[in-house]
Amino acid sequence: KKASSSNEGNAEVVGSCEGEGEQQQEEPPRSVNKVPYVIILLVLIQLHADSISQFLGMSVGKSTVVFSTSKDEPLWGKTEYYIPGQRLKEMQDSLRQHKLSRTSAGGYGSKFTEGFRVSFDLQGLQTFETEADLEHFQNFFARARISEATAWSLSVISVLPSHGSDDAGALKLRQMRTSILDLPQDHVAHQLDLLWLHVPSDLSGGHLQIFDHRRGDPSVNALTLAAPDKVLEPEENSNIHIRGDAYVQIDGFRGKASERLVLVLLEQYVLTPDKLTNAHHYVLHSKSVHEEDEEKKKRVQSLMQEAATQK
Repeated sequence: KKASSSNEGNAEVVGSCEGEGEQQQEEPPRSVNKVPYVIILLVLIQLHADSISQFLGMSVGKSTVVFSTSKDEPLWGKTEYYIPGQRLKEMQDSLRQHKLSRTSAGGYGSKFTEGFRVSFDLQGLQTFETEADLEHFQNFFARARISEATAWSLSVISVLPSHGSDDAGALKLRQMRTSILDLPQDHVAHQLDLLWLHVPSDLSGGHLQIFDHRRGDPSVNALTLAAPDKVLEPEENSNIHIRGDAYVQIDGFRGKASERLVLVLLEQYVLTPDKLTNAHHYVLHSKSVHEEDEEKKKRVQSLMQEAATQK
């Protein structure tokens, strides 16, 4: 006779009356191939990395990433004829002779872009509003500003035709964050406003591509997320408002060699006062984002080299 467990129908051999002293040979457990499941799990984590990081309030690495957008906010919207006709012309004319508009040979994504940028918080708002060189952009800011925002970065980007160059695009793929304000944490923008200030009449290309970050980072998952969620053609005097956590980029374009595509980009951040205590309250950037990124890389490399020599 064999003893069995108390669960009926699930007998388990625990001993035997016959052949006592002989070791019972148990059937080895079946091996389960777990590799496909591990691969599937890794793929799912990769695809939803941004959603997971938003839920946890952190990203992979040492720095924390803070989001302020809610799941109910739309990915994008559009308002046409945003600036009154005469004021629009004044803004366009001011850039032709603007002392800040051509301060750099580099730009926001390629050698074809120029422009300037000003960053400020509530304490620096008055300085921005009284800055004579920014007079024509203060009205745009006043209209586009959202009430909950407490920090901003306003950029004017002027782009030459790229004519198929590999180093093209008014804006390389990026998600806007507060690193420009020298905060200890990366706060992702709450809203982006993009005003097409001037669009050449014969322009071909220059599309705005918007990627919903909830699908993942398109720069990491290039094959999976190759198609943007929305593609918009440049339309003069239209303002595109975009979820701040979206990834955006603007293609290169073809057109007359002397005519530029000009846009104004307003990043709006929702930050609590304690996060702004040690921030730069007002900064007028004369260097391009491209140059600043290169300088950041050099500083990081220098720090890594110093750390390596100390080991």
